Amino acid sequence: MKPQQVVKVPQLSTFLDFAPGLCISIMGAGGKATLLHRLADELTVLGHTVVLSSTTNFHRPSYLLPEQILLIREVPRWPERLRELARQWNRLLVLHHDLGDDMVKGIDVAAVRKIQQQIPYAIVLLKTDGARKRWFKAPSPSEPVIPPWSQICIMVVSVEILGHPLTDTLVHRPEQVQRLTGLQENAPITPEVVGTVLTHPTTYAAKIPPTARRVIYISHVQSPADLEQARAIAACLDWSAVDCVLAGDTPTGRFYALNR
Repeated sequence: MKPQQVVKVPQLSTFLDFAPGLCISIMGAGGKATLLHRLADELTVLGHTVVLSSTTNFHRPSYLLPEQILLIREVPRWPERLRELARQWNRLLVLHHDLGDDMVKGIDVAAVRKIQQQIPYAIVLLKTDGARKRWFKAPSPSEPVIPPWSQICIMVVSVEILGHPLTDTLVHRPEQVQRLTGLQENAPITPEVVGTVLTHPTTYAAKIPPTARRVIYISHVQSPADLEQARAIAACLDWSAVDCVLAGDTPTGRFYALNR
């Protein structure tokens, strides 16, 4: 049965009660980076200091100035430099080193801890896995790489994947999806398939810290029909593995909470 209540949400960051000092880990496919930057926009408008980072490779955002980007391999005393930068900027990007073609190497969990030690009042928004621009994925056993103290973990999936065939063009690690769900190659992806992968005990649930708030965000919801599709996905989740389900269109800022 589909969730019966859909509640419009004005801002994701306030609805999820983001507070200074939190580490927010974002994972999945179909809009992680867009969501991360949207959350940063909301939080800086509210007066928070935000640090963007990643435990995997990350696309360098074009809107940040060079002074707002700290690559720790290039700065031996980078924690002290980070503290200085936080006095000048309310949005920073901290990564390891340039890989070329606007890709930057992510940092390890120990470096994330150092960020929070140097600027404990900042909110850290952390991308924790990759999807190679696919709309859907099943994580490998080695991912996502989530700091064990993360307070909120957001799993992202695009509603646009529904009805499309299971191929490596649209799905990252389709063989994992097959193993978890029994769906055959090139068969259409259903809400049941998405719900199974998102809340299967061996995928994200195995890596999310037990005390973290578990959020699923269904992206690219641009019409009433899309919202119905999002509700269909929500109906197929194992709700014992989820604390909150949200849907929306990230660029326009239209968001909904899907309640049972």
